[in-house]
Amino acid sequence: MKKLLTILSLVVLFTLSSVLAEDSTDTQRFEVAQAHVAFQAAKIDVGMTTTINYIQELGGDTSALVTIQSDFETLSAQVETFTSLAGLRAGNEQMRDKVKEFRDTARPLVEDNGGDVETLRANIETAVEADADVTAAKEAFASIAESFTTDRFDRHYERLQAIYDRVSAQYGTSNPEEVANLQSILDSISALGDTLKSAAASGDLETIRETYDSIHELNQEFIQAVQDLSAGDGNGSPMGEHNAEGQGQRAEKLLEDMNTAISELSALGYDTSSLESIYATAQTDASAAESSGDYTTFQADVEAYLDAVKELVGVNSPRLHRLEHSQEAFVEVHASVGTGTMSAEAEEEAEACTDANADGTCDEDATEEGE
Repeated sequence: MKKLLTILSLVVLFTLSSVLAEDSTDTQRFEVAQAHVAFQAAKIDVGMTTTINYIQELGGDTSALVTIQSDFETLSAQVETFTSLAGLRAGNEQMRDKVKEFRDTARPLVEDNGGDVETLRANIETAVEADADVTAAKEAFASIAESFTTDRFDRHYERLQAIYDRVSAQYGTSNPEEVANLQSILDSISALGDTLKSAAASGDLETIRETYDSIHELNQEFIQAVQDLSAGDGNGSPMGEHNAEGQGQRAEKLLEDMNTAISELSALGYDTSSLESIYATAQTDASAAESSGDYTTFQADVEAYLDAVKELVGVNSPRLHRLEHSQEAFVEVHASVGTGTMSAEAEEEAEACTDANADGTCDEDATEEGE
């Protein structure tokens, strides 16, 4: 029966960064999340109506389902009244509970009244596709997401371009092939940016996710290439006291995120003993790095921690994405200062970014779908 009520299972599951303040002034990020919830709620409501009609046609008693749907509609109507991500998340949790209650109630009614799962599934998909409210909600979400995604990507690309310009000026003559490789990576990221913007314009979340994955990989490749250039000649500009202090603060931020993830996962019933062991080691290595300025061992600890989280909860966990983003920001800053390329814009962006979607920069969407 897993296929039953497929549309209904698309309830939005929020996981917000623990460092994102509830009174965040990032209005655009909130608007994206709010529009996404409204879009998903519209689809779910149509799925509920279609399911109720189908069971009624079979002769089943749908009074319980009607009550649940009414409760869901009351909750979904409140989406536009929320003014913070925290409030939106709380409201979404309540809607999720109602969806589960509806799904658990509908399953036996379909089975007991001789319903056909594939027929119901087709009815739901057709109804959702034709519903005017769903279309309007999708268009509203796509419009907001397009603007937000475009702005985020442009800032990220400009930051990489600034790093490239500095690296090119320093190594263009001595290492022309390596610098040309960096330009090639930038060109590939730029092309993916066009794909990303097109997907955002159409509200194609799957393509957005896939494109972010590709950008993430190229971003890591770019960072590694910059690090290799810096290590190659031994003449990279040393970090000044300000950048060294900033890197220490970012390491501390990573440790806080790691500890938060342990607490959250432990509360959900996961065995976090392996994470706790790596975390303890990372704390020790971060303290040593603060004195030496060499965070290589600490970075290895963080990578081991991320691998352990993947093993525990899977690669698509929003918690993992947040941790990966913090780690990427740390590595990118470390690479930039290693060549003297750390710009004020890059440092500001690294400090400001939260809740990434594994793209190496700020996430375009504060929501995550799931069953």
